[in-house]
Amino acid sequence: MLESLKRLFSRHAAADTAEADGPHFDANNPNFIAEPSKIIALLNQLVEAMPLCAINFEHIDEVFSSSVLEVNARAGYVILDEIVPVHGNHYALDQRQLKVTTQLKGIPLSFKLHPLDARSAQGIAYYQAPLPTRLYYPQRRQAPRIPIDPG
Repeated sequence: MLESLKRLFSRHAAADTAEADGPHFDANNPNFIAEPSKIIALLNQLVEAMPLCAINFEHIDEVFSSSVLEVNARAGYVILDEIVPVHGNHYALDQRQLKVTTQLKGIPLSFKLHPLDARSAQGIAYYQAPLPTRLYYPQRRQAPRIPIDPG
Protein backbone atom coordinates (compact mmCIF):
# COMPACT_ATOMS: atom_id res chain seq x y z
CA MET A 1 0.00 0.00 0.00
CA LEU A 2 2.79 2.42 0.92
CA GLU A 3 4.60 1.68 -2.35
CA SER A 4 1.38 2.39 -4.30
CA LEU A 5 1.06 5.78 -2.61
CA LYS A 6 4.70 6.60 -3.31
CA ARG A 7 4.23 5.77 -7.00
CA LEU A 8 1.06 7.84 -7.17
CA PHE A 9 2.71 10.90 -5.63
CA SER A 10 5.85 10.43 -7.73
CA ARG A 11 3.77 10.41 -10.90
CA HIS A 12 1.82 13.47 -9.76
CA ALA A 13 5.00 15.41 -8.90
CA ALA A 14 6.60 14.37 -12.18
CA ALA A 15 3.55 15.54 -14.12
CA ASP A 16 3.59 18.89 -12.31
CA THR A 17 7.17 19.61 -13.34
CA ALA A 18 7.27 17.74 -16.63
CA GLU A 19 6.52 20.98 -18.43
CA ALA A 20 9.94 22.26 -17.44
CA ASP A 21 11.53 19.67 -19.72
CA GLY A 22 8.99 18.91 -22.35
CA PRO A 23 8.03 20.17 -25.76
CA HIS A 24 5.14 22.17 -24.25
CA PHE A 25 7.38 25.11 -23.37
CA ASP A 26 5.64 28.34 -24.32
CA ALA A 27 7.45 31.64 -23.89
CA ASN A 28 4.12 33.25 -22.91
CA ASN A 29 3.42 30.69 -20.16
CA PRO A 30 3.77 32.55 -16.83
CA ASN A 31 4.96 29.35 -15.11
CA PHE A 32 8.29 29.62 -16.93
CA ILE A 33 10.96 32.18 -16.23
CA ALA A 34 13.16 32.83 -19.27
CA GLU A 35 14.54 36.28 -18.46
CA PRO A 36 18.24 35.87 -17.55
CA SER A 37 18.19 38.43 -14.71
CA LYS A 38 15.23 36.68 -13.05
CA ILE A 39 16.86 33.26 -13.52
CA ILE A 40 20.04 34.50 -11.86
CA ALA A 41 18.08 36.10 -9.00
CA LEU A 42 16.15 32.87 -8.31
CA LEU A 43 19.29 30.74 -8.50
CA ASN A 44 21.06 33.11 -6.08
CA GLN A 45 18.13 32.67 -3.68
CA LEU A 46 18.70 28.91 -3.94
CA VAL A 47 22.35 29.37 -3.02
CA GLU A 48 21.39 31.45 0.02
CA ALA A 49 18.59 29.13 1.17
CA MET A 50 20.62 25.94 0.50
CA PRO A 51 17.58 23.65 0.12
CA LEU A 52 18.15 20.02 -0.69
CA CYS A 53 17.37 19.49 -4.37
CA ALA A 54 16.03 16.35 -6.02
CA ILE A 55 18.16 15.25 -8.95
CA ASN A 56 16.65 13.22 -11.78
CA PHE A 57 18.30 11.58 -14.75
CA GLU A 58 16.55 10.61 -17.95
CA HIS A 59 15.38 6.96 -17.97
CA ILE A 60 16.44 6.47 -14.30
CA ASP A 61 13.62 5.97 -11.78
CA GLU A 62 15.77 6.62 -8.71
CA VAL A 63 15.84 10.14 -7.26
CA PHE A 64 19.12 11.57 -6.01
CA SER A 65 19.94 14.73 -4.07
CA SER A 66 22.35 17.64 -4.20
CA SER A 67 22.36 21.41 -3.74
CA VAL A 68 23.26 24.49 -5.73
CA LEU A 69 26.53 25.83 -4.33
CA GLU A 70 27.31 28.83 -6.51
CA VAL A 71 25.99 30.96 -9.34
CA ASN A 72 28.46 32.99 -11.38
CA ALA A 73 26.41 35.39 -13.49
CA ARG A 74 29.42 37.02 -15.18
CA ALA A 75 30.93 33.74 -16.34
CA GLY A 76 27.46 32.22 -16.91
CA TYR A 77 27.66 29.04 -14.88
CA VAL A 78 26.13 27.16 -11.94
CA ILE A 79 28.01 24.91 -9.51
CA LEU A 80 26.16 21.87 -8.18
CA ASP A 81 27.41 19.85 -5.19
CA GLU A 82 28.20 16.15 -5.40
CA ILE A 83 25.26 13.84 -5.91
CA VAL A 84 24.01 11.53 -3.15
CA PRO A 85 23.88 8.51 -3.15
CA VAL A 86 27.32 8.39 -4.69
CA HIS A 87 26.35 6.17 -7.65
CA GLY A 88 24.35 9.13 -8.98
CA ASN A 89 27.68 10.71 -9.87
CA HIS A 90 28.20 7.90 -12.41
CA TYR A 91 24.91 8.79 -14.10
CA ALA A 92 25.99 12.43 -14.21
CA LEU A 93 29.25 11.46 -15.90
CA ASP A 94 27.46 9.23 -18.42
CA GLN A 95 24.54 11.49 -19.31
CA ARG A 96 26.14 14.91 -18.75
CA GLN A 97 22.71 16.36 -18.01
CA LEU A 98 20.21 16.29 -15.17
CA LYS A 99 17.06 17.88 -13.86
CA VAL A 100 17.06 19.80 -10.57
CA THR A 101 13.80 20.05 -8.63
CA THR A 102 13.28 21.82 -5.32
CA GLN A 103 11.08 24.37 -3.58
CA LEU A 104 11.86 28.00 -3.03
CA LYS A 105 9.64 29.80 -0.52
CA GLY A 106 7.14 26.95 -0.81
CA ILE A 107 6.90 27.18 -4.62
CA PRO A 108 8.18 24.34 -6.85
CA LEU A 109 11.23 25.21 -8.91
CA SER A 110 12.83 23.02 -11.56
CA PHE A 111 15.35 23.35 -14.36
CA LYS A 112 17.72 21.29 -16.47
CA LEU A 113 21.48 21.60 -16.40
CA HIS A 114 23.50 20.53 -19.43
CA PRO A 115 26.19 19.94 -20.44
CA LEU A 116 27.62 19.01 -17.05
CA ASP A 117 31.34 19.37 -16.52
CA ALA A 118 32.47 17.05 -13.71
CA ARG A 119 35.17 18.46 -11.44
CA SER A 120 36.59 17.75 -8.01
CA ALA A 121 38.21 19.65 -5.18
CA GLN A 122 40.00 17.85 -2.36
CA GLY A 123 38.49 14.56 -3.55
CA ILE A 124 34.89 15.83 -3.51
CA ALA A 125 32.97 15.82 -6.78
CA TYR A 126 31.03 18.83 -8.01
CA TYR A 127 29.55 19.88 -11.32
CA GLN A 128 29.67 23.03 -13.37
CA ALA A 129 27.07 23.77 -16.05
CA PRO A 130 25.94 26.79 -18.05
CA LEU A 131 23.11 28.80 -16.54
CA PRO A 132 19.74 27.28 -17.48
CA THR A 133 17.83 29.15 -20.19
CA ARG A 134 14.51 28.69 -18.40
CA LEU A 135 13.10 27.72 -15.00
CA TYR A 136 9.74 26.24 -14.13
CA TYR A 137 8.53 28.41 -11.25
CA PRO A 138 4.73 28.73 -11.05
CA GLN A 139 3.62 31.74 -9.07
CA ARG A 140 0.86 31.28 -6.51
CA ARG A 141 -0.93 34.42 -7.60
CA GLN A 142 -2.99 34.70 -10.75
CA ALA A 143 -2.31 38.44 -10.94
CA PRO A 144 0.91 40.31 -10.21
CA ARG A 145 1.37 41.99 -6.84
CA ILE A 146 0.53 45.67 -6.77
CA PRO A 147 3.08 47.74 -4.84
CA ILE A 148 1.48 49.80 -2.11
CA ASP A 149 3.10 52.97 -0.85
CA PRO A 150 2.89 52.81 2.98
CA GLY A 151 3.43 56.58 3.37
